[in-house]
Amino acid sequence: MRPFAPPARNFAMIVAASLVFSGQARADGFCNDLHIFAKQAVSIDHDVLVPPSLMPNSAPPTCGTSRGLSGNSSVHCYWAFDYRSKAARMSFERLHADVSNCAGPSAAPDHEASVNHPDSYQLHQFELDQDKISISLKDKGALQKTLVFLRIERAPKS
Repeated sequence: MRPFAPPARNFAMIVAASLVFSGQARADGFCNDLHIFAKQAVSIDHDVLVPPSLMPNSAPPTCGTSRGLSGNSSVHCYWAFDYRSKAARMSFERLHADVSNCAGPSAAPDHEASVNHPDSYQLHQFELDQDKISISLKDKGALQKTLVFLRIERAPKS
């Protein structure tokens, strides 16, 4: 008597389904962590805690809080990479994909935004529960670094 072996087609469907569900669990965890991160923008001048799923790599980020000209508060982190490295680009693309899974497609890239003299700059903005999420990739030749930014500006309280 031979042991039972599922047909290859069924096995492939089971593997594909498990990948979809594990990807969904990762997306759900990331989205939850994004909300936790955003809640830190309610006040300024405090240490920012970054949930691990938001980190594009194992390097520690530089984070902070700030108040915008409109009076809204925001929380931000950036990660520094070697100048124009593949790792920086891949981390930016992963962060973009993960945020897109939570917030939907980004608004058109904003190439007109004023920035502090990067060699190149790419910005994507999203709306999530009325908060504005910005992710950007900045090449800084003078520093020989490429920076990946995540910033969330809280919607004003009504």
